Order: sequence, then C-alpha cells, then structure tokens
Amino acid sequence: MNTVKYEEKIVKIVDAIVEQNLGDDDAPTFTQQLHLTLRDLDTDFVFRVSLTEGEVRRIINAADTLSSKQLIDLSLMLREREEPIKLMVPQNATTISGQDIMRGNNPKPKRKRYRKNNKYKKQNKITQ
Repeated sequence: MNTVKYEEKIVKIVDAIVEQNLGDDDAPTFTQQLHLTLRDLDTDFVFRVSLTEGEVRRIINAADTLSSKQLIDLSLMLREREEPIKLMVPQNATTISGQDIMRGNNPKPKRKRYRKNNKYKKQNKITQ
C-alpha cells in the first residue's frame, strides 16, 4: 500500500469563488463547487483546489446541506481572511484535492483528557 506523506505549508487564501451548475435539459442537476486559490508563503507556489459542496460540508463538519447563500457567505469570509493558515499538503504536490485536505488535516483524537477524567473518578470512587 502506497502511503502519502504530508508536509505542513503556510498558505494564504488569494481567492474563493463559488460555481453553480444547473446541468442541461437532459440531466437537470444542481451542483455547487467552491474554487480556492492558495499561495504558499515560502515558495510563492499557487495551489488551486476545487471542492464540491459535500467535501466542504465534511471539512467544516456541517450536518445539513449548504444552501447557495451559505456557500457564497463562506467564500466571502475566506476571501476576506488576511491571516495565513497551516495546511497539510502531500509532499511535492502541484495540485490539492478535497480528499487530500480531509486526509491530511484531521486532528488525531486526544485521549489524555479522558485518562485524567477516569483517574479522578477512580480516586474519588465516582460511579455512573
């Protein structure tokens, strides 16, 4: 199995655009995509990412589908963001996909907090 190694990049969001497609008369399907342009601050390399509405929902942990207005508001908020962000990118990548963003940027679960909580319960003999 080929494992992808990720490296941390400091990127700035240059542009965020929402594209809406109604399909054609034969297949009238409504799709939304968020196109991001990211610039690496160290190398000035420009990444372009196209995210479907479903990928955006998974990245921001939204339970319901995003309306057109919500996706446009999100793109405006991203476009106005001035602070750079840390992004885990596959090594030597020239393009980034939504799956890369979701795979590389998932935080690992924290277990220490639960251990301390269980230790406290054992010391004070708290039962549920």
